[in-house]
Amino acid sequence: MDWNMVGAIGETLGAVGVIVTLVYLAGQLRQNTQALRTSTSQAYQERTDSYWDFQAKHASVIAPIIEKQTSSDKMTTEQKIVWDSVMMKSFNLLQMIFLQHRAGAMGEEEFRGSKDGFRRALAACRKIHTPPRSHQTQR
Repeated sequence: MDWNMVGAIGETLGAVGVIVTLVYLAGQLRQNTQALRTSTSQAYQERTDSYWDFQAKHASVIAPIIEKQTSSDKMTTEQKIVWDSVMMKSFNLLQMIFLQHRAGAMGEEEFRGSKDGFRRALAACRKIHTPPRSHQTQR
């Protein structure tokens, strides 16, 4: 066996090693992606649970605020603070969802559903902080 043949065998073994390594890394990447999506789903569920727990614990305060969304009654300063807290919790939850989607850790369907929820939350916030037309001053 001459040195050329030894070199060719070495190059072949090296190429096989590279291919095996690439296959292994592809498998690891798939596992990591799945773990990231699972982690994202768990974080989303935990934050959603926290959000609904918050609303359930403060239902007696939040309910009158929600009723004022459809009436011309003004909220008290305390009610505005509580409502702003509810809206910030909503915004923070949906911001996390947006960032996870942008990073590729959340599917399109979950993201679309979250965007719809975000739009409804913004609409509710606008109703509360914008006085009815009958209460606005004429210029």
